[in-house]
This record gives sequence, C-alpha cells and structure tokens, in this order.
Amino acid sequence: MTEERTNTNVLMVEPGKAPYETQIGDDLQSMQAVVGGYIQAVYPYEEPVALICNEDGKLDGLLLNRALRDSHGDIYDIVAGNFFIVGLGQNDFTDLPHELAEQFAEGGDSLGAVVALYVGAPFFVKGIDGIRRIGIFDGKAVQ
Repeated sequence: MTEERTNTNVLMVEPGKAPYETQIGDDLQSMQAVVGGYIQAVYPYEEPVALICNEDGKLDGLLLNRALRDSHGDIYDIVAGNFFIVGLGQNDFTDLPHELAEQFAEGGDSLGAVVALYVGAPFFVKGIDGIRRIGIFDGKAVQ
C-alpha cells in the first residue's frame, strides 16, 4: 500500500521577495526541497505556527532573508535562505489559516526585512561545534 501525499497551506518567504501563500507537500522530502536542506522548526511567535527553515542556512552562506525580533523590537536572529510558516496541530504541522498568512504577509515587526545590516558587520551563530563569527558580504553570510 502506498502512502498518499497531501499538500499543506503555508506562507512562503524568499529573500528579497514579498511573502506569498502556497501549498507544499506535507512530507519531509518536500519540506527539505523548499528550504534547500535539512529543516529546522523554530517557534518565535505567540500564534500557533512554526517557522521552518534550513538548519544550516547561515553556515552555508544562503542569502539573508528576515530578522527575528524580541518583544522589544530588537533583532535576536536572522533567517537565511527560504523559509515557510506553517500551522501547528496537536502532533504535527497543519495548514496555516488564511487569516494568519495575511497577518504575517503584511509584515510589520513580525517579518521584518533585513535592511539595517551593513556590509561586513559581524554577528555570531551558535552551532553544535561552538560559536562562529560571521560577516555579511553582498547579502550572504560568510565566515
């Protein structure tokens, strides 16, 4: 018996582009294809959503995409490469409701573009092998 694949409604966010609603396969391989590598789920918002990105995006030098901000509006991390926002169910990812997709697509402080970074400005990334200093050159994170 073959497993039937279904699609999940998500908000796709690519570097330098406006976020847009789309559907992707709900299987691991489809999610990895969208972000270009192994996935990492982070939960930076109060809403029941997950942000799914490439776990090695910065280390692989992917284009910087959006800044994540704390409750004071200060940047605490930057997502590199494509990512998507998906709804959260009891035990898995679910369709992102259209109302939440619109809320995040409108941006504001939720999905702030990386505009305040200067070429060569360092930031630090914590990985399993320690903390690495990374600079920004031509929109890419490099070690």
